[in-house]
Amino acid sequence: MVAQALISVIVPIYNAEKYLDKCIQSLIAQDYAQFELLLVDDASLDGSAAIARNWAQRDDRIQFVEQTSNQGVSAARNRGLAIANGELVCFVDSDDWCEPHYLGNFALLMSHYDVGMACCSYYGDLNLKPLFPGMKTKILDQESALQAIIKTSGDIKGFLWNKCYRLSVIRKYQIQFAEDVQIMEDQLFNVEYVRHIQTMVYRSLPLYHYVAHRDSAVHGISRDRIVEELQTLKRIQHVIDPDSKTILDLITTSRNSLEDEVHHEE
Repeated sequence: MVAQALISVIVPIYNAEKYLDKCIQSLIAQDYAQFELLLVDDASLDGSAAIARNWAQRDDRIQFVEQTSNQGVSAARNRGLAIANGELVCFVDSDDWCEPHYLGNFALLMSHYDVGMACCSYYGDLNLKPLFPGMKTKILDQESALQAIIKTSGDIKGFLWNKCYRLSVIRKYQIQFAEDVQIMEDQLFNVEYVRHIQTMVYRSLPLYHYVAHRDSAVHGISRDRIVEELQTLKRIQHVIDPDSKTILDLITTSRNSLEDEVHHEE
C-alpha cells in the first residue's frame, strides 16, 4: 500500500469566533486522516484564541500558534509555513468550511497526476449551488495555469483555499507571502509558486465553501483599495517572464481597468 502524504492545513485566524468552530469541525470531519491542522491566531481581540486553543487540546493533529501582536494574514500564513511538516500544504480561511473529501481529493490528484499543484471548485457565499457545475478534470501547463490564476473570471483564479501545494517547492524556492501586501497577496503568492512548477491539475468538484461577508474588505470598493490592487499587479508583472505575452496582456488589461476606476473616483 502506498503511504498517504501528510497534508499541512494552515488556518490564519483573526476575530473569527463566530465562524471558527464550523471551520475546524469541517476539517476534523475529513475522510482523509493524514493531516496536521495549524491554527495561527494573529492576536485576535475576541474569543478566537480560546476556541483554537481548546481544539488543540482535544486533538493531537491540531497545533495552536499565537502571534504576540497583530501582523496581518500574510505573516500568519508564513508562520504556518515555517512550522509545517507535511508533504502537501493547503490554506483554509477561518470563516469558511470544507466538504469531507476536500483533503482526500487533493491528495489523490497530487499523487495520481504527479503535478505541482491541484485545484478544486467551490461554493460561493451561503448558496449550496456550485458556482461552476459540471464535473471535469484537466491538466494545465505552466502558461495555462498562470493565465487561469491571473484571470478575474473562471473557476480557478488567484485564491489560495481551492488549491494544494507541495511544501518542498515552497521551501526550495523560498516562496513566502509578501507581508507588505494587503490586497491580492494570494494571487502574488500563486504566481510566484507556479513559476517553479510544470503542471497543475484542476477538477471541477466543489469541495470548499467560501463565505463572503457583506462588511468584508473583499467587497469594499474604494480608491485606496484600487490603488493597492494596482501596486500588487505591478509586482506580479515583475515576476512574470517577459516572453509570456499573453499573460502580460492579461495583467495590462486588469491594470488599465483599475486605472480607469481610479480616474472615475477622482
